[in-house]
Amino acid sequence: MNKTPPAASRRPVQTYACAANGCQHVIEAPMLMCVEHWRLVPAALKREVWAWWRLVGRRPEARERHRAAVQAAIDAVHQKQLARKARSDAATRPLF
Repeated sequence: MNKTPPAASRRPVQTYACAANGCQHVIEAPMLMCVEHWRLVPAALKREVWAWWRLVGRRPEARERHRAAVQAAIDAVHQKQLARKARSDAATRPLF
C-alpha cells in the first residue's frame, strides 16, 4: 500500500540555516537551530523562546521579547562553543 500523500496535499516546507554562528545545517520551520546546537541552549532559555514564540501575534510585546530570547539563545550557544574551544586549545600542546 502506497503511503505517499497525493501531490495536491503536499506543501513546500520552509527551510533555512541554523541560527547558531557559523552553522550551515539546513533546518525546517519553526525550528530555530539544528539539534546539535539546540542541545547547548539552557533549558530555561529554551522554554522562554518557545513561550514567546507561541504568543507572537497575540500580545503586542511578544515579538520583541521573542527576538530577545532568540538572541540570548544564540549568544548562549556561542559562549559554550568558545568555552569548549578554549578547553580544547588549553589541552593541546604546541608542536614545537
